[in-house]
Amino acid sequence: MSKLVQYTLIMGILPIVLGVGLHYFFEETNEIKKLVNNIEEVYSRYAQKGEATSFPVLGKPDAPVTIEVYSDFECPFCAQFAKNIVPRLIADYIIPGKAKLVYKYFPLPSHEHARVAAYVAMCANEQGKFWQLHDKIYDNFTNLNNAMLGQLAGEVGLNPAQLDRCIADIPRLDSFLNVNFQKALDRGVRGTPTVFVNGEKVALRDYMTLKKAIEKHL
Repeated sequence: MSKLVQYTLIMGILPIVLGVGLHYFFEETNEIKKLVNNIEEVYSRYAQKGEATSFPVLGKPDAPVTIEVYSDFECPFCAQFAKNIVPRLIADYIIPGKAKLVYKYFPLPSHEHARVAAYVAMCANEQGKFWQLHDKIYDNFTNLNNAMLGQLAGEVGLNPAQLDRCIADIPRLDSFLNVNFQKALDRGVRGTPTVFVNGEKVALRDYMTLKKAIEKHL
């Protein structure tokens, strides 16, 4: 199957797969925001510093459950997942050491700034600031452009010179994204967010669906 056909398939299935969860995500926003009082402290304790060409991880390395989330920085459903579901995962599973969360870049070709956002986020990962930038980007996902991404990078305290050096190596970043995009397709990823728990794909409907999938492995 050609990449063009694969992209078309992804965009055709995306609204069907993910639309069912949108109401739940909005409905739970206020409740979920109360679950984490000091997110900066959480990130300082549980974020694992990585490389630009590695996936960001939040949680203890030896946690028995691994939650993988394939996500796109301009996807509205991903923004809702990041704002409403991730804090609950942090409170219920990351802080207690039961699970770790792995962010997997899956920038869709139809989103103009998603790939550039992924570049900046990858480079933030090597400075230990991925999760802070992750939150900033999803807070501004409807207004992404190069200037906004530069502003957000400054707000989270990225070193400008190190960021410039990292982003200048586009072939390295593209190689990582392209290889892992194909691997994601091979795993059956067809839209964002797509979640795996200990390697098993979850039919994501709401938080309780995800919770049930996690609890099965504890």
